[in-house]
Amino acid sequence: MKIKFLLSKLLVSLLIFVYTSMEAKIIESDTLDVILKKARVGDLVVFDIDNTISNPKSDLGSSEWFDKEVKRLLAQGKDFNDIAAKLEMIHEHVELEVISKSNEIIKKLQDRGIYVMALTSRSLPIANRTIEQMTGLGINFLINSLYVFDLDLYVHYPAKYSHGIVFGANNEKGEILINFLSIVEKLYPERVASINRVIFVDDRPKHVTSMANTFNNKAYNKNNLEFLGIKFNYKRATPFSLENAKRELCTLVNKLGFYPLGI
Repeated sequence: MKIKFLLSKLLVSLLIFVYTSMEAKIIESDTLDVILKKARVGDLVVFDIDNTISNPKSDLGSSEWFDKEVKRLLAQGKDFNDIAAKLEMIHEHVELEVISKSNEIIKKLQDRGIYVMALTSRSLPIANRTIEQMTGLGINFLINSLYVFDLDLYVHYPAKYSHGIVFGANNEKGEILINFLSIVEKLYPERVASINRVIFVDDRPKHVTSMANTFNNKAYNKNNLEFLGIKFNYKRATPFSLENAKRELCTLVNKLGFYPLGI
């Protein structure tokens, strides 16, 4: 009886271990270097863009500025999708800089033969400008990418894959990534079959949690891919200043001779 009890207890412990090892995991990091320690061949590393691999050199165009403007304009009864599309046009006029040597880290992952891509909430109208910005930072997501051609994606809102970047707009990031992988799997099944784990890096907890929940859901994660979420603790070099962002916008308007946002 004692031996049966011990065997039964061992089996339960083993099942618990197997179950928890299959669960999506989330860690936090103050640097992106942790990815080089965690990633291995067979992984697909997915980067967010804003406040993860890059941010504007100015307060104008930053995620903090965007969030405050969205809140202000929503309070006026304006539509979120219309607000977002117009505010994002500021990226036509702002320059980015890399965060935590992200361009070097991405290149090292690619040199190891690890699949790398980006998934951003940026919308379709600024896709081309985003690609230009990434090129200016020395980042090319087409190197060692799962798929090199453009794809139209759709979950709840139109989205797009171009130059190794998914422009997910207002879609849930987990759902749009699964949508992308399912399309690529039909075209190149051997590539998706070679992926054992997805590593997702984002500065916003809600996106990391949403992605983890998607990969914990067998209805979405039909290939039983492992998942590691990395919540990147982005810290600005200087505190965000809304007043400074307003001054920068005034300077830009004077330079252009017109108001660039249309809202």
